[in-house]
Amino acid sequence: MTDVAPRVLLELAGAQGELTAMLRDHPPAPGARVPIGAFEAFVGDPRLTALRVYHVLTPNDVAQSVPWELEGRAGTKEHLDITMTPHVSGATPGGVRIEVDVRGHAHTTVVVRDQESVVFSGFSVPLAESTEALFVLTPYVVWSDADSRRLLECMRAVRGRN
Repeated sequence: MTDVAPRVLLELAGAQGELTAMLRDHPPAPGARVPIGAFEAFVGDPRLTALRVYHVLTPNDVAQSVPWELEGRAGTKEHLDITMTPHVSGATPGGVRIEVDVRGHAHTTVVVRDQESVVFSGFSVPLAESTEALFVLTPYVVWSDADSRRLLECMRAVRGRN
């Protein structure tokens, strides 16, 4: 096992469609934070027009961009470049400060712990009247080659179940 400087695997998942209406149709149970079966219903809803997941492995403090294309109901398309720059602080399970820039549309900085997710939505793009986008960003801090192998094994196991 060879230790390396921290790297960060950034998992960016996005959904596009009539999200507000979909969430309104699947309200949470009383006292529940997330509706039971909500994700399955959400993914199976025909109003969901796109669901994507990108994985980007980057050295600490290095910006990486992911191309994203939103499509409106009328077939119009908007190309976005989502740039993410992770900054690892502290030892495992330290925090990760992530600068997120959606060129020309939004810029924010979030601080999360290793393997915790943050949700982004509501930024304005020309297609906003016809479609909505929601993004979930999860950082995985990789401190060693062994961490990389474990993470890869977990990702393969998840894919095998789907």
